[in-house]
Amino acid sequence: MKLSIIVLLFGLFIGAQLNAATVFTDKDDYPPGDTVFITGTEFWNNETVTVRVTHYNGFTPITADYYPWDVVTNGYGIFDTYWVVPEAALGETLLVSAEGHSSGLIATSIFTDCNAILVLSSIMEDTQCPGDPLEFCVTLYQPCPGGGYAPLVNRPVLFFLNDGNCGVNTGQIPDETIMTDANGEACFYIDAPDVDGQYAIRAKYLGEPKPDASEPPNSACNPTRRIRISAANYCQEFTVDGSACINNPPVATCPGNSSVFLCELGEVCISGFGSSDVDGNLASTTVSLGTLNGGTVCFTPTGSGDYTIELVATDSEGLTDACQTVVSVSLNSAPVCNLPSDGSYFVCDDSTFNFPVSATDVDGNLTGCVLISGVGTLSGGNWTFTTSGPGVYSATFECTDECGATCSGTVNITVSYNNAPVITCPADITVSCDASTDPSNTGSATATDDHDPSPLITYTDSEVAGSCLQEKTITRTWTATDDCNASSQCQQIITVQDNTDPVITCPADVTVECDGSVDPSATGTATATDNCDPSPVVTYSDATAGNTITRTWTAT
Repeated sequence: MKLSIIVLLFGLFIGAQLNAATVFTDKDDYPPGDTVFITGTEFWNNETVTVRVTHYNGFTPITADYYPWDVVTNGYGIFDTYWVVPEAALGETLLVSAEGHSSGLIATSIFTDCNAILVLSSIMEDTQCPGDPLEFCVTLYQPCPGGGYAPLVNRPVLFFLNDGNCGVNTGQIPDETIMTDANGEACFYIDAPDVDGQYAIRAKYLGEPKPDASEPPNSACNPTRRIRISAANYCQEFTVDGSACINNPPVATCPGNSSVFLCELGEVCISGFGSSDVDGNLASTTVSLGTLNGGTVCFTPTGSGDYTIELVATDSEGLTDACQTVVSVSLNSAPVCNLPSDGSYFVCDDSTFNFPVSATDVDGNLTGCVLISGVGTLSGGNWTFTTSGPGVYSATFECTDECGATCSGTVNITVSYNNAPVITCPADITVSCDASTDPSNTGSATATDDHDPSPLITYTDSEVAGSCLQEKTITRTWTATDDCNASSQCQQIITVQDNTDPVITCPADVTVECDGSVDPSATGTATATDNCDPSPVVTYSDATAGNTITRTWTAT
């Protein structure tokens, strides 16, 4: 029983190994003289494996080229070996087999020995519309020993349009025979069938025999050699389906409306444009304004305003789709300076002036205003300066926005200073001592002022006594003062004189006894009045002639 179990397990192990071994080559096709690198895997470790190459469909020549040979796997059950393709194998499908001596594992693989291959060099869609023009291009190459490919030039390639799939490569009459060009390429042009169904296009090169010695060499790999060139073919299937060929219009794509601000006129680029066509037959995409490049439209506006860009997509059937976007372009406007107006101002003395300086900007990108020349300072939007005398005070201002656009202007402020009033005194006057010295009698000063229409006029008197008590000289100083408190003066001289004699009344003539007294107390005293002197001095003098006394009274 125990032995049976071991045998069963061994059998299971052998079965697993028999199903695991593989052998493969480094390529699928090899020209004569090329080296085939052969690799085997999943054999037993360190076992001997017999490798042989035979013709897959036909007789294998009995030559040394086809003798089997032994290799030994490594510790992982892997071996690498090689085989050189003989001339006799040209055009054959070859079978490589490997058989393990210990494991009994057998693995096989096939490859071909050809020196002509056809390679598809155009793209044809799997599904075609009825009547669509078809292009089917193949390139004929000669694989060269050691790697690389050389084009086979001026060789006939047969093209066939077949119903159904590629199927078996059988003999038939070609639809067209095309000679390969200088690059080894031949192209077959035909319209797709009008009936829906499965079709195939086959390209076939029939090969050529080895030229005689009298004929020129024919190898593309080595132009000095004469070789037999194998046949080659390539087939591609496609479907004709009319239901999938209903043309759909293309789709035009535009971005939303946008706004662009420019400091100066220049190119404007708007991205987000595009077009597509589900049928893959988009023929053109055009824009009404500017140029379209990679989904971006660039144009140069002529000024501020709205610019409409229309994109039109057209397919090969003439169907179109269009979209529009509006680009609102705003061109920067220079700021507008708000400067104080020129003006004239009156001041009493040195004064400080403040004027607002600003600018408006419709674009909202004003950076500020500066004083570029002139008097004073500009701070906080106020121009400030202090006068030092009459004259014109000037300043030039400049306001700038973020685009560098400016406005500027010069302000001239004319300042006049106050002048003292011009006063005119009344003429000097002499008055009697009993006359009034009030200005209403002696006259008042007058004054004019360049700013104050009614300057204040006042006066003060200074008196000097005359030769008598009643006489005097008054120096009257007149002062005119304006509303700036500036003043001017002039003087008027008023002379007060006693220029009227006293009025004297003599006593009546009198006769007295010779012994009588002639004293005024007996004979009477003269009396006098004076307009200036309330007590004039009365004196007398006598002149005697005989018994008559002439008494002369004098009032002073």
